[in-house]
Amino acid sequence: RHPTCTARSLINFQLERNFDFVSVYNVFGDEMGTVIDRWSGTELPASVQSTSNALRIYMKTDGSVAHKGFAVKYQTRNTKCRINSDRPDSYIESYGYALGYPEKLNLTWHISQTEGCTIRIDFRKFKLGGFGNFLGVYHGQRHASRSLTIWAGNTLPPSVESTSNKLVVEWINDGLDRRNEFSAHYSSGEFNS
Repeated sequence: RHPTCTARSLINFQLERNFDFVSVYNVFGDEMGTVIDRWSGTELPASVQSTSNALRIYMKTDGSVAHKGFAVKYQTRNTKCRINSDRPDSYIESYGYALGYPEKLNLTWHISQTEGCTIRIDFRKFKLGGFGNFLGVYHGQRHASRSLTIWAGNTLPPSVESTSNKLVVEWINDGLDRRNEFSAHYSSGEFNS
């Protein structure tokens, strides 16, 4: 599970019970996601966290009685996520693969295997779009001089193999098109490229 990227808490809450409501939704691009919670009345609700990096607060009133309303305090968290893996084989996918992902969420996978093994990545789907989205693969650690390759666009990349037992995969997206995605499988062993 990836960390949440947005949190919010109500600091003042006074609505007409059973007639005026405040609802909080996860938002994925232009689509209203699931309802996180819904409140009415004057009791201060507990804090909630979104599971994406955007949320929508929606107030509905019947207009019959005027109350103070509500005030919200919110915090955002860093949208960089780090994933460590020492499994001999697994999948690497854009967050929310096949369903879309939160805007500007960057992911880094640190893959390490036992000494003497190498790591091979085979791509299954690759649609990253323009120049603001790319996938970089690095030997050992993320550093420009250790770059194995960097891809962008929509052409399925060839398989790639590390030269050691450590590999870093970094996915950067600009958040302009949430439909961009990729899926790859990695495995460890001795390969004949």
